[in-house]
Amino acid sequence: MHIPSGRKIKILISEEEIAKKVVSVATDLNIQFKDRELIIVTILKGAICFVADLIRHLEFPFQLEFVSAASYGMRGTKPGELNLSGFEKLDLEGKDILLVDDIYPQAPKNTVL
Repeated sequence: MHIPSGRKIKILISEEEIAKKVVSVATDLNIQFKDRELIIVTILKGAICFVADLIRHLEFPFQLEFVSAASYGMRGTKPGELNLSGFEKLDLEGKDILLVDDIYPQAPKNTVL
């Protein structure tokens, strides 16, 4: 991991711990979906690295789709209204879906993706 000179960071979860958890999640999915196709819908951009690591361990057919969600206004400092794009192009009705997102800070209580 590259750390800019003079900056200190505290590692909360090691790279090894994250890798083990990714494999654990993939193992669970491999069991649950071994005979079914799953549509993995990834919310860009925050979830892309996790999904890239996850799909390397999947052993069943899946379809990978991407949508975007944005909640920051022009200045990008405070969460605002959630804007979604890309879902309208997907045929998801009646299908098994895994929605992968990073953390949505201060999500309104009634937020639905």
